[in-house]
Amino acid sequence: ALSSSISVTPNQVGTGQQITVTMNVSNTGGTQANNVTPSALTVNTTGTASAVLASGPIPPSANIPAGSSQNFTWTYTCNPGPNGGTVSFTGNASGTDAITLNPVSSPVTTSNVVTVETPATLVSSIIATPSIVNSGGVIIMTMTVQNTGQADALNVAPSALITAGGGTAVLKLGPIPTSANIPGLSSRMFTWRYTARDVGDITFSGNASGTDEHSGNPVSSLVTISNTVTIE
Repeated sequence: ALSSSISVTPNQVGTGQQITVTMNVSNTGGTQANNVTPSALTVNTTGTASAVLASGPIPPSANIPAGSSQNFTWTYTCNPGPNGGTVSFTGNASGTDAITLNPVSSPVTTSNVVTVETPATLVSSIIATPSIVNSGGVIIMTMTVQNTGQADALNVAPSALITAGGGTAVLKLGPIPTSANIPGLSSRMFTWRYTARDVGDITFSGNASGTDEHSGNPVSSLVTISNTVTIE
């Protein structure tokens, strides 16, 4: 009497990452089941996610004594496509009763769902306020960093801001915070405080960098330039 269950780990992956599918087959009867073989797994997907077989099943078949169980494993490589999605797996196992030689099969079951996320992607913008300030006044710089991917961007830190123009300003505080994790499809603000010094126009430029939670690859936003501040 065969029963089976399917589990997949990990339950969240990114581009090109592999998952392990495990089918546990139990023989709850009183007779050994011979040549128990897992079926080819059906891959169920949503969105643009996909999973391609890399290896398995291991072992391809096994005898399962009465009251015992056997694990069969596969490895799949996942890809989120442009929009990400989920994958799960459906299958069962079949063998032969050692005494009667009758075929025996487990019911078809479906695994847990794995989320396949698009890579972390950073986009940043910088705003300076106010646009007109007296020498000795305060300029507040705000960098908004968006993660337009689904995977979290870890340890995102803004670069040092570079100034340009005839005016000058002195950094007094920042950035606050110095770094932050930005979940997928979320944003975070970083702020600086400058003191305006020499008269003239001034702009600030910079970007932000972090790490994709799944791949560990570095991710960075493009360098952007703030609006112009006039120091009078």
